[in-house]
Amino acid sequence: MPSFLCVWLTILMLAGATIAVQTRADKLGAGYIVLNTSDCPNFRDGYWIAANGPASKKDARFHASKARK
Repeated sequence: MPSFLCVWLTILMLAGATIAVQTRADKLGAGYIVLNTSDCPNFRDGYWIAANGPASKKDARFHASKARK
């Protein structure tokens, strides 16, 4: 049976313009990156996301709750 690696991303913003997403990632601080959804499987192409990760599910939930505050 094959083993699969499962990683989580905490996605904090999705937008069509990279500048808005980069601004949000910069405000969130170190560890947040900007990705194009065209590079992510199972995402609709052509958007930009501000994300933290890869992480465990537990860490992803932590970052999501921290970003909401």
